[in-house]
Amino acid sequence: LYTLLTAAGYDFDFVGHQTGGYGVFPDAEHGGIPGTRDQYLVRLLQDGYDLRWEEQITPGSQPYLDVYPADLILLHIGTNDITHGEGASEGSVSQILNEIDAWELRTGNQVTVLVARIINRKEYSLITTQYNNNVAAMVAARNDPSIILVDIENGAGINYATEMQDDLIHPLPAAYTK
Repeated sequence: LYTLLTAAGYDFDFVGHQTGGYGVFPDAEHGGIPGTRDQYLVRLLQDGYDLRWEEQITPGSQPYLDVYPADLILLHIGTNDITHGEGASEGSVSQILNEIDAWELRTGNQVTVLVARIINRKEYSLITTQYNNNVAAMVAARNDPSIILVDIENGAGINYATEMQDDLIHPLPAAYTK
């Protein structure tokens, strides 16, 4: 993403408490949390506490976006909830969006959120597609032009038979590129 944005001439700054990739590009901050679940992200946005890793990320329990303000958020959430049988729901994604809305209202900042229909699995998962359909309906019902649905499940062109890892869940590099 860094390379694509730079080549297109965009001025940007990645933000977040995580870092990764400094050997490849100079701006490696991000807010991606491996293995996170939707309820963990709600809590992180509220007071900066990461339930996944049981650690306080922000000083003084500040809301995450107060410390790491963003004007664009890429939200691909639900895979781990489905994998762990916790019942990912559009309601949980809506709670995440509500936290972002509350931050916008409180600070006057505007955020565009790209909400992904999550990738499916090497062995097709009806549960994933149903979750994605529910998230799409929720996003449409919000009728908020700053929340944009992105179809990663079907629209990225991932060949699930050949571009997924042996764990059946994670993409191979070619699919990540897509």
